[in-house]
Amino acid sequence: MRPWGLYVHIPYCRRRCSYCDFTIRVGQVEAEAPRYVKALLEEARGWREQLAIAEGPSSIYFGGGTPSLLPAPLLVELLEGLWRIFGRRAETEVTVEANPDALAESSLRAWREAGVNRLSLGVQSFDPEVLRAMRRSHEVATVEQVVFQARRAGFDNLNLDLIYGWPGQDLASWQDTVEAAILLEPTHLSCYQLQVEPLTPLGRWVAAGQVMASDDELVAAMAEWAERRLSAAGFSRYEISNYARPGWECRHNLLYWRLEPYLGLGVGAHSYWQGRRWWNLASLPAYLRRLEAGEVAREGLEELDQVEAMRQFLWLGLRELRGVRRGDFRARFGRDWDAVFPTPLRQLVDWGLLEEDSVGLRLTARGRDLANVVARQLVDAPDEGPGSSLDSP
Repeated sequence: MRPWGLYVHIPYCRRRCSYCDFTIRVGQVEAEAPRYVKALLEEARGWREQLAIAEGPSSIYFGGGTPSLLPAPLLVELLEGLWRIFGRRAETEVTVEANPDALAESSLRAWREAGVNRLSLGVQSFDPEVLRAMRRSHEVATVEQVVFQARRAGFDNLNLDLIYGWPGQDLASWQDTVEAAILLEPTHLSCYQLQVEPLTPLGRWVAAGQVMASDDELVAAMAEWAERRLSAAGFSRYEISNYARPGWECRHNLLYWRLEPYLGLGVGAHSYWQGRRWWNLASLPAYLRRLEAGEVAREGLEELDQVEAMRQFLWLGLRELRGVRRGDFRARFGRDWDAVFPTPLRQLVDWGLLEEDSVGLRLTARGRDLANVVARQLVDAPDEGPGSSLDSP
């Protein structure tokens, strides 16, 4: 069986951050979480039978929301239930996302003893003013304390999430955030460029002219500086937004970027399995009603034909800095990409957004800055060169 990943969505949050458009539920943890965990395990049993899954996942990722808001015994019960349903691999990477203000050392120890071996902290910034604008609920001082507790609880694999390009944030603020993160000696850093989503509070502020989106040149300077500084500190940029010390790359995310199968459990979760994508209901009450009635919570389904799978494989693989290997593409699809997408790929190379050699295809430095342009051309362009219409960036 191919390596596969299990994503488990825990929607609960103490508040909604000003930039967040994820499927979350504010409050209700104590009253509703036991019921939700039971539904998650029912969903897991149903998919194991329907998909005839015979081997445990190579990675499990508890995302959200704020998974660390679940009482530790409940999260341990959930993980152990998933082990029983799917089987356990000794080498499985198990990640829990956590907010620095929603952690107790006793919880960290309980998770570690249950098999959680990777912790991802939603730090986002070490600038107090930026944290307040984001509506984050933790203080800067809390982060160092939580990292110390995590180390003491036995967590060697630690990721810090950071966001750059916040309205009003200058280069010095971002530099201070990166330097503070380096001092905590994580094994992994995720540096995400802010995306202003229209239905969020931030999106409404920008639309109303209350705040100004960051200048593109400044945002590019932030990304370029971070890459240089993190490289000097011993991190390798292995994906557009992700840096790791050698050997500490996130295995769960690598499954996504290499179009390997993954199963999503929970409200709003997405899955990809044997050329099919599906997604669950985004309403938590509706999700619970479906599972408690013995029904599936799936809301939508799409079948990927071979050409669409090729597009996805190319675009997702290009997120990795190593790019897409010719041999991998040929082994997966029995064809070369040159025969399927000749015009869009040649045009992207001519624009200086892609570079190609005998090994494979990868984004250039400029291509990483304009990754949305590359994605649009690969997703929208026809599969044969003649007659394709491409717009220069």
